[in-house]
Amino acid sequence: MNKNGAISVLAIAGMLLSGCGGSSSSDFAFMDQCEALVGLPVEGGSVTSATYTRANDGDPSSSLWPDHCLVRGAMNERTGIDGKPYALRFEVRLPEEWNDRLYYQGGSGVDGTLFTAVGRYAGGGNTRNALIDGFSVVTTDSGHQAETGAPNGSFLFGADPQARDEYGDMQIPKVTAAARTVIMSLYGSPDQYSYFVGCSNGGRQAMIAAQRYPDLFDGIIASAPGFRLSQASIQALYQAQLTAEVAPMGPEGHPDLSQGLTAAERTLVRDRILDSCDGLDGLEDGIVHRLSACELKPSDWVCGVGESDNCLSAEKAGYVDAMFAGAYTADGDLIYSAWPFDPGMVAQFANPFLGIFAGEASHIYTTPPTITEDLTGYALNADIDEEYRKLFATNATFQRAGVDFTNGESPNLDAFRANGGKLIMLNGSADLAAGHGRLL
Repeated sequence: MNKNGAISVLAIAGMLLSGCGGSSSSDFAFMDQCEALVGLPVEGGSVTSATYTRANDGDPSSSLWPDHCLVRGAMNERTGIDGKPYALRFEVRLPEEWNDRLYYQGGSGVDGTLFTAVGRYAGGGNTRNALIDGFSVVTTDSGHQAETGAPNGSFLFGADPQARDEYGDMQIPKVTAAARTVIMSLYGSPDQYSYFVGCSNGGRQAMIAAQRYPDLFDGIIASAPGFRLSQASIQALYQAQLTAEVAPMGPEGHPDLSQGLTAAERTLVRDRILDSCDGLDGLEDGIVHRLSACELKPSDWVCGVGESDNCLSAEKAGYVDAMFAGAYTADGDLIYSAWPFDPGMVAQFANPFLGIFAGEASHIYTTPPTITEDLTGYALNADIDEEYRKLFATNATFQRAGVDFTNGESPNLDAFRANGGKLIMLNGSADLAAGHGRLL
């Protein structure tokens, strides 16, 4: 990390940083230097390919690229305890006109894919990215590749303890070190400033970077951070079971979870929230800003005798109340988060993220894992208290609990602050996956 002078992560968020010159006198020299990187040793592996890539090379995505060196490599190649091949793969894109900065692009979902390392900026209709703005950008598959052809293919790596660890937190220092080795070899000088930027799972990784690796990055942006994804996955099982109790049966023999509330009922709930709370901030604009002041009882929306329109059945009102209240153990402990009465939450009742969270809970975060292709059946029949307990469990094979390798929930940022690091966190209030109440 370089701590000389003031730095501002807002410069990344606002895309105000500009390039400050290249490292070679000609395209040909840079091309030769790039392609000479093949075979470059990095800790635990090497660079496997290095290709000089022009901005106008005919690729449909070339508008996202300046002239740059595309480097791919692998570390820790091995056979897992499940008999499958694993490797921690990484991609670094290094612009010819470099601004002396490194941008670590956080992951998505449960990773398993080597996404294009361009450092996309989120929101605002942006068409630029960090690579265009002169950053060297690195990304990784976090030590496993998603398997195709099976409903649980993205989650099968959870059968291997090292794959769990690399997905959880250990990929961050390893991939950062590899990227810096490549940068030093190509440019002849280290990065002067470094940043980690991620959303959702990438936001979780960003939180972990600040908490566990406080000397790696000068600035971190954690957007919608899934900093307690292990608990969120159990919450999703609970919400799926709640929804199944009120949903009609679907064609595949399972309840149709998209219809826990009908479209008309979702509109009713949203409108009742807006009618009661939109104006609490003094402006009726379709947004509830004073969430803490929005105190509602869905039981007030139950149909009276002879009523059938613009009201809910007692069963559906109880369902709405329980969804906002969050999941609790039999002992009364909140499993993950409660949610405010934000009208944006209502649309998510029709999309409870069941597939990904059922896969995460069963295969990755609980010990021992439950390996199954029937993710819906697992979710609808899981014992919530037992699966929650398994988040904290270890055994001789899996010696780190799911909450330990996955969660980035420590409030202690003293070391990161002492190193001069800057952290920006942003989170919506209507997100079943990222409970903003727990973040606050």
